[in-house]
Parts: sequence; structure tokens; C-alpha cells
Amino acid sequence: PVGSKGHKLCTTNKGLIREYALAAVNYFSRSKGNTTFSLSPSDGRGWCECNECRKLDEIDENGKVFITRRILTFYNEVARLVTAQFPDQYLCGYVYADYMRPPLDRSFSIHPNVKLVLAANYHRKLLTPGERLRWDELLHGWTTLHPLACYHDFPSWFQGDYGQPMPPNKKILKYMFPILKDNNVSGVYMYGIAAWGHGAAFNYIFTRLAWNAHQ
Repeated sequence: PVGSKGHKLCTTNKGLIREYALAAVNYFSRSKGNTTFSLSPSDGRGWCECNECRKLDEIDENGKVFITRRILTFYNEVARLVTAQFPDQYLCGYVYADYMRPPLDRSFSIHPNVKLVLAANYHRKLLTPGERLRWDELLHGWTTLHPLACYHDFPSWFQGDYGQPMPPNKKILKYMFPILKDNNVSGVYMYGIAAWGHGAAFNYIFTRLAWNAHQ
């Protein structure tokens, strides 16, 4: 449904997979400039509970259920159908929230035309050594499995904007950008600060690093 974030779909349903593939084919057919099509689920939880979906899920050492394999399987199946007609176009999708962790099954493969965006959303947690270690493991886990098209985060974003000066978080950016570059992450998608008066320092440093990660 248009304008709603709360709906979740059965990603193992063959009819649904065909419909998504058809939507992508129709989109690519309209213009040569249409090179990517998003397959990302809506935000939030409420995942399908059918047996076909649940049997793809994994449980980590802490008992947390990760649905990564069911989402990647959906991305793969749509890509398989679409690339038969459009071998040079890409199907894009987030790896995020309940499907942010790489599959525990390291034999799992991802279709080469699937482009992943890791939305780790670590905010300012990368100031602490323990979180840096977890972030490093997360990033390396993905990049050794499949190249990442993009990384998403908001290291200097505050939900409340009171007009006060904001620190540009140089320590986080100086740590994050070279590692993303060295792991061959192709791009970054990060929240800047809309109020230029107090967000200029972050916006400027972020933009410079996006083009030269080792500055």
C-alpha cells in the first residue's frame, strides 16, 4: 500500500517474486537511464511467519533470530528473473536491522547483480573501542561475502535540533572512511545536517572524505 511502512510481505511467495521481477523489468524498459531498482523491505518488524520463510532464518550465539537469508534469497530470486532480460541492470537492497548480520551460513552466495547497502546506523557509538570491534567484524563479514555498493549511517545526526553548534565527529569520520575505502565499499549514504549554520563543519568534512577517504 502506498504511504505505509507497516506492511510486510511473504518473500518466499513465488507469485510475489514474479510481481517484483515484472515491476523491475517494466521500470528498466521505460528508460536506459533506469539502471537500479530497489527491493528493500519496508521499515520496522512484523515479518512473515510461514514455514518457507522461517526455515531460512538463523539464530546467533545469543539466541537472536536473524532473517538475513530470507531477505537475501528474495533479492537473489528477483535478480535471477530480471537479469534474463536486463543483464546489465542492478537490483538493490538494504541489509539492515533484523537482516543486518551476514549469514552464518558462509556457503550462501549472492547474485552478482544484487547491490547491497549496509545500513549499520552506529551513530556515535564508534567512539568506543568495543563498538568499533563489532563494527569492524560486521563490515568485514559482509565484504568477504559480497561487495558492498554503499554504506549508510548518520554519525553526526541529532534527532533534536536546537540550533546549537554540533561537533563534526572527526574521530569517527577519520576512523570510518579509510576502513570503508580499504574494504572496497563503493559509496556512502550519510545524513548531513540541514542547518548549515551549525552543521557546516560536518557537512564539509564528510563531503571531502567521500571523495578522498584517506585525508
